[in-house]
Amino acid sequence: MSPEVRVAFLKSDDPLLTDVERLFQEMYNDQKGRGLVLCPPPDASGRWLAGIRGALGRLGCLVGAIEGDRLVGFLHAGLHVIPEFLGGGLAGRISHVFLSPGSRRRGVGRRMVAAAVEWLRDRGADTVEVQVLSQNLSGLAFWEALGWKVELYQMRRPLRKPGDIERAERP
Repeated sequence: MSPEVRVAFLKSDDPLLTDVERLFQEMYNDQKGRGLVLCPPPDASGRWLAGIRGALGRLGCLVGAIEGDRLVGFLHAGLHVIPEFLGGGLAGRISHVFLSPGSRRRGVGRRMVAAAVEWLRDRGADTVEVQVLSQNLSGLAFWEALGWKVELYQMRRPLRKPGDIERAERP
């Protein structure tokens, strides 16, 4: 039997944040086969973590799934303003969710989502959104099983070949 996985909020100085970087890379490696068009650079995990660290606890939260002393999953969520022409208010956005394959299908993902949704609700969010890659069928099924509904389809068309570093000059 697998050890218990606990769900906890991680702070900006938590030593487990180094494991978040590792899992972030695993997540993007996994997403390559699930419809991801963009190709994050090798240092994407460090850049992402540096970008969210200052907002943790205020505008965003990082939920960790911890098995023993090891991080096996994470979820990041944040708050954003809904434009007035759409009714205004605050919305939550779950931007990243990842669980190591051995920790899936044990209710851990559901508990991470529940913790994040409660955190967002407590800070005034009226609604919560999440994006799921088009070919991530297990992810789509997960969110639908939790009662989430498809609202829009995001489409992307690359204008440069992968690896191009030239940027078009802006007028």
